[in-house]
Amino acid sequence: MTSFDPSVNLANKVILADQPQPKGERRKAQRYTMAIPALMEFADDEVISVTVTDMSLAGFACDSRQIFTPGTKCWLKLPSLPGSQRFSIMETRVVRCDGNHMGCAFAWMLKPEDLEPFLAEYQVAA
Repeated sequence: MTSFDPSVNLANKVILADQPQPKGERRKAQRYTMAIPALMEFADDEVISVTVTDMSLAGFACDSRQIFTPGTKCWLKLPSLPGSQRFSIMETRVVRCDGNHMGCAFAWMLKPEDLEPFLAEYQVAA
């Protein structure tokens, strides 16, 4: 994974959805390795603890103790950051599940300024 350079503004990076991807790769945005303790809430009001292991403007991967079916709609609840009054809640859906490791897509792509604080606080060196 690429390390985050706070001097680089993500808003200046172009994400090309039609850019050729390596064989078998479906990701459309740069991913960053993280370790974020979070919650996922499901339509049946079930809430589970997860650890977000990587994140991009388009989605994230996480580890959980439970297995969910691709297509399942859920909400990712990320912790508030220092100096922030809000708890970040994002609508997502499970797109893949490999054992206890899930890949999820955001319902709406994040803005670079939404991702940058989490990179600064939770990014793990690759």
